[in-house]
Parts: sequence; C-alpha cells; structure tokens
Amino acid sequence: MTVEEIVIAALARGLEFSNEVPVTRSVHYRRITVRQQQLFVRAAEINSDYFGVTASVALVAGVADLSPLTPAAERVAQVRINGVGTSPYVTGTPVNIIPIEDASYSGLAPRATLRDYKVTQVGADLALVASVWIDYSKRPPDLIYAADVPQLPAQFQELLVIDDTKWMIRRTAGMDKGLRTEAIASLEAEEIELVGEYEKHVERFQLAEESRFGRTARPLSRPRAEA
Repeated sequence: MTVEEIVIAALARGLEFSNEVPVTRSVHYRRITVRQQQLFVRAAEINSDYFGVTASVALVAGVADLSPLTPAAERVAQVRINGVGTSPYVTGTPVNIIPIEDASYSGLAPRATLRDYKVTQVGADLALVASVWIDYSKRPPDLIYAADVPQLPAQFQELLVIDDTKWMIRRTAGMDKGLRTEAIASLEAEEIELVGEYEKHVERFQLAEESRFGRTARPLSRPRAEA
C-alpha cells in the first residue's frame, strides 16, 4: 500500500465511530512515519539482520562519520575493518566498540567509541586504517508524498492502519468518551495480536541460518503491545 492508501483505510475505519475524524493528510503521513520507525526500532532490538544493511565508511583521522549513511542507521550491530590501509590488520577484523567512560580500556585493539553517529578510534588504533564496514539496522525514510510506499512488510502494514485509526479517534473532537474508550480498546486488542505476529516473524526470519553448533532458531520473546 502507498501511504495515501493507508490513510484511506484508516479513515474508513475511523468513520465507523465518528464522521468528524481529522483528514489533513500531512499529519496522517507524519503519524504513519513515526509508527513505522517505531516498528523498525523494535525489529532492530529483536534481530539486527532483519532490516540489516552494510556500508563502507572512510576513516578521516581515525573517525568514521555515520550521519551521511543512506539509508540512515537506526542501530549499529558491528564495525569491521574494510580498507586496511597500512595497518597491521586484515580485512574483516572486528573493531571493539567500548563506552567513552572506559576509553582507557586495555582490551585488544582495534578499539573505538560510538557516539553521536561517529566511530572514533581509541588512542591510535585506527590511525592507519582507510575504511570500515558498518553493519547496521536501517531507519526507514519519512513518508511525505501520497505515492510513498512504507518499507514495512506488506503483511504487517495493517499495523500502520490500526495506529493511524487510533490516532484519529483520540483527536476527534466531541466524540462520546465511552465510545472512544471502547473503540481504542478494540483497536489495541487487534494491534497486540498483530504486533506479536510481527515480532515472531522478525525473530524467526533466519531459521535457515547455520552455526558451528548446528541449525538453530532464536528464542521467541513474549509479544509486546508497543514497539
């Protein structure tokens, strides 16, 4: 569905409860954008590979700036050396990301901190490295135009419809409070069930993966109402 088709579906559901629901498109598109980003964040928490992307970023004075990445990074899963430059490392060597308060950590090089979308070397660990691979979960772009298409899998785009409908009902002036409460409760029950299916789908996405311990499945978490 396009973002406009999602709004139309949400309006149809909202009109079941009131004929005065908000119809301004820009606010609907913004709400759908936010909800999709929330669902991407939840996916990144469960399985960083589901919306996973890998990009090479050049190092300048031991710093890799991730802010220009397209698609944008939601959560970084791993940093690996790509262009070894004149360093002693080999391609694919993991970079140990450590907290800033532990910047004097004496663990194995190469080490770096990750703050404000910048990978910054500790000491001179990456001084001779040309570039690094950034393995990360992406953030979906904003939905601005009617023809924009959400990146959420099609079978779960109903979550965007449900959330937009809830948003409309909460903002419908003059709606009977009892009817509003009943409508939102019904939509939330539907949403909880579908969010559970979404989380299960994300967790089980790699059921075919192999490890040195054999083929394994990730343990399932309990369904959550909100992403």
